[in-house]
Amino acid sequence: MNKSKKKTIGEMTNSRMRWVFAPSTRVIKNKKGKGSYNRKKEQSY
Repeated sequence: MNKSKKKTIGEMTNSRMRWVFAPSTRVIKNKKGKGSYNRKKEQSY
């Protein structure tokens, strides 16, 4: 079951990356808790 959940998270990350590309400010403002995660990923790019 853990492997199945990991795959879902990976797919979600890919989908979120596309969202961050367009409404990066909106996503961070909408999800304050997940804003840090998105910002860290953006800095990596």
